[in-house]
Amino acid sequence: MSSWTGLVENKSNIWFHPARNNGLETLELAPFPYIQYPLRENKIWRDALKINNHWSNFTAMNWKDSLVNQVTYVISGKKLLEYNNNEISCWIIDAKGSNRIGESFLTSYFNEELGFIKFEYKTIENKQIVFTLQK
Repeated sequence: MSSWTGLVENKSNIWFHPARNNGLETLELAPFPYIQYPLRENKIWRDALKINNHWSNFTAMNWKDSLVNQVTYVISGKKLLEYNNNEISCWIIDAKGSNRIGESFLTSYFNEELGFIKFEYKTIENKQIVFTLQK
């Protein structure tokens, strides 16, 4: 099975739409990885995403009509992560998504040379999903 994702990368921001198939459909309801330049600790920005109700077929949550996920992003600091046997400095971006059926969370780790290194999700269904860049 194949799927489409999206990426926006320019001088102002990087926005990434994660995979949403093969059991990962719940990520449609989670905050999407997103950074806005310039990067600095305690920076806050917001986004909103309309979610079609056909996604309710893939989750334990059931809703009619569309949802609007209101997301708040905060750069909470920096952290060293291990990558390819080296420690690299990453910005930590904490995001909270809220809509009428619940909340979801994403912590992203972003390195200015390599991009997104790790995603830690807590989904609206209270599942933990972690992606880590391998190579």
